Amino acid sequence: MNEKVKKQVEFILELDKLKHVERQNRILNESRRENTAEHSWHSIMMAIVFAEYSNEKVDLLKVIQMIAVHDIVEIYAGDTFFYDEKAYQDKYQREVDAIEKLTAILPNENGAEIKSLWFEFEHQKTDDSVFANAVDQIMPVLLNANSKNGLSWTENNITVSQVESKLSIIKKASPILWEILKDQIQLSIDKNLLS
Repeated sequence: MNEKVKKQVEFILELDKLKHVERQNRILNESRRENTAEHSWHSIMMAIVFAEYSNEKVDLLKVIQMIAVHDIVEIYAGDTFFYDEKAYQDKYQREVDAIEKLTAILPNENGAEIKSLWFEFEHQKTDDSVFANAVDQIMPVLLNANSKNGLSWTENNITVSQVESKLSIIKKASPILWEILKDQIQLSIDKNLLS
C-alpha cells in the first residue's frame, strides 16, 4: 500500500472515534444519548429530503459534504451543548485545533479539502453553508419536540427565546424549515418542554 493510501486509511479509522462522542441530545425514544456520527447521518438525510426548500439553489453534494465534515472535530474537541454559553467561549478555537490535527493525518490535498469544507460551514457565508447549518441545527429540535420528555431541554431549563434566537439562521435558509421550527416550538410549549 502506498503512503497516500495509508494516510487515508488512518484518517478513516480515526473517524471511528466519532461514534463514541456522546451528545447532549437523546434519540427519539430517550433511551440513550445520540452520538455525533448518528447526528451527522440524520442531518445528511434531512438535507437530502429538504434541499428543494432552500431559499437559494444549493449544491446538495456540497451541503452533504459540509454536514459530514463539520462535527468530526468533536473527536478531539468534544460536543459543546448548543445552549452552553460558557463552553461556546472557546469552542471555535478548540475546534480549529481539532480540524488541524485531524487533517494533518491526511495527504495535503485531502486535508485541504476537508479543512475548506469545515471552515465554509463554520463561517456561514455561502448559500450552501447557510442551508447546511439550518439542517444541522433543526435536527435536535425535532428530537426534543417529538420525544416524550424533551430531556436535553427540560434538564437544562431551555426557553423558547433561547431556541428562537440561537436558530435564526433557519429563517434565512428556508421558509419551510422555519415553519417546521415554529411548529416544533409550539409543540414543545404545548408539552411543557420549553418555558
